[in-house]
Amino acid sequence: MTDTRGYSLAQQYAAELEAANPRPGYGEFYKAQVEATPAPILEERTTATEQDTSSMSKHDQNALAQSLEYTATRSLGDTRTGSRAASMASLSLRDMLPSLIDADTGRVKRIPPENLPAGERYSLSAALLASARTLQAGAQLIVIPDPQLIETGFAPMTQNLPSGLIAIDAAEFAATDPDEEVSETALPIAEAMIDREAGTQYGLRVKISRSQVKSKGWDTVASELQTSIVSGLARAVDRELLKAIAATTPPAFTLPAAAAAGCRFTELRALVGTDGTAATVNATGDLNAAGVPAELTPVTAGTYVADWTRTGVAVNDEISLILHRLDVTGTLEVTAFIDLHALLPDAGKVWAAA
Repeated sequence: MTDTRGYSLAQQYAAELEAANPRPGYGEFYKAQVEATPAPILEERTTATEQDTSSMSKHDQNALAQSLEYTATRSLGDTRTGSRAASMASLSLRDMLPSLIDADTGRVKRIPPENLPAGERYSLSAALLASARTLQAGAQLIVIPDPQLIETGFAPMTQNLPSGLIAIDAAEFAATDPDEEVSETALPIAEAMIDREAGTQYGLRVKISRSQVKSKGWDTVASELQTSIVSGLARAVDRELLKAIAATTPPAFTLPAAAAAGCRFTELRALVGTDGTAATVNATGDLNAAGVPAELTPVTAGTYVADWTRTGVAVNDEISLILHRLDVTGTLEVTAFIDLHALLPDAGKVWAAA
């Protein structure tokens, strides 16, 4: 039985999933041997280095690179039962990521060295904000806070702090006769709180070959993997929010409707899906949808216009990773999990373009 003490919910889920589901080609009695390696990996790796001096001393490596190399050099496990060498790792949205974008061409370039100046490195959260179309349009990214430790006098306990997105509108004043009582109106505050049990879990699985490592090195492979994962996470953020918007069946967009909702025109942005509904390009090359500045997105079919600051997506700080060594050559399989929560406190400022 896999020991999951100290794991996050996503890590527990991943470990249980790996232990419970046989994989094709690994036998009926497949069982993952999962270890928690964020901090222990450094200690275990030091011990391994005393026996094998050809690995860690080669060069400085970031945490993910260490985890990848460690897993790739572990024993394959018990081939009679189909068990595989596995390790747990994670990526934090606070981790630093080398810039992959060439400022002159705007194209992805080769990973620069690890010792870049601070101004040329970005956190995963900054890369996420720059990549997700909904976040670029103004949607809020909310990092779910860690549970708070509570001292009970006995065993310590943890408590999830309530968090979410609150939208506050202008309260309605009305002309009033001095001799009459002021009529009551509803306080225009809407909120969408995070339900930690109701989010959507997203996952991906990729392979890293030994030839990739030989040609690029562990640091470069790890940085490329981080960049690909955060770009994929940006797509997942867009998909989660736009899926939630589509489920509300928003009304058709019109300028009078936006005016009645109290929107400023400069606050409106459109996202054009794969159907291209209502999309036009003007003489200066600007993309618009229903007359509103727009951007393209591949994760939905329809076109939506909104004051996106009234929408958001909550995300865990950490992306949980399971690393498997697949064969004697050191081929790795990387599986990533993260939970996303779409937040729509004020759906009255979201419309579908027709």
